Amino acid sequence: MHYHVTTPVYEGPLHMLWDLVSSDRVDLWEISLSEIVDGFVEHCRSAESLELSTATEFALIAAMLVELKCRRMLPAPQALEAEEELLGGAERDSLLARLVECATFRDAGAALGKLAEAASRSIPRPVPPSQVPAPARIDWLSAVGPEGIREAYIAACSRPEPPQVDIGHMSPPFPSVEETAERFMRRLRSKGCSTFSNLIEHPGRREVVVGFLAMLELAKSGMVTLSQDEVFGEITCEWLGGEQVWELSNDEERIGA
Repeated sequence: MHYHVTTPVYEGPLHMLWDLVSSDRVDLWEISLSEIVDGFVEHCRSAESLELSTATEFALIAAMLVELKCRRMLPAPQALEAEEELLGGAERDSLLARLVECATFRDAGAALGKLAEAASRSIPRPVPPSQVPAPARIDWLSAVGPEGIREAYIAACSRPEPPQVDIGHMSPPFPSVEETAERFMRRLRSKGCSTFSNLIEHPGRREVVVGFLAMLELAKSGMVTLSQDEVFGEITCEWLGGEQVWELSNDEERIGA
């Protein structure tokens, strides 16, 4: 936990005060460092216990604030002050990183101590060498007869079956524009006239699109005539091709692919 300070111009964690002062967002001359130190001393006296990381962080940041205030009281180039402030921030980050590493090793030591304490509760039972049971010898062939040997020989000599791939979850291959057009031609030759809905066997989105393209190709070839009484209404397909055979052109081959 970070130590919080209260000043006329700032109230919050001490490390945030250093960031504000170093970036000139809080005037260092309006902050009384002695009051901050006295407040931390009173906090230490009233607290039951104090974390080493909190005390170390306060000592570091307080020393950096005192050093910065002393240097600003003396004439010095502005560039040198900024560079030294950056060096101070790097030292603070390095110290905080070492504190985190120390806390990690401390927690690991505490965990290992708990494991050692739990292991210390186990007391081995001394047993004389004469009472140590001899290891049991297992006869692996005691339950194996001629029939078992025969089955093992057959299993070792038989060739394993090739792996089977289950394709039940896969959808069947989708018909192309050419196949759909040929199916429409066969049905229209026998009926002469039919609606587009009756020509579609499975009214799915893909089959409707492919069927519509196939019907347009038949109409473009002059083999069927299409009519629609109203917008978005039923499409009526009438056969005009007689016994004519429709062949797939190059453009239609690309559509079917």
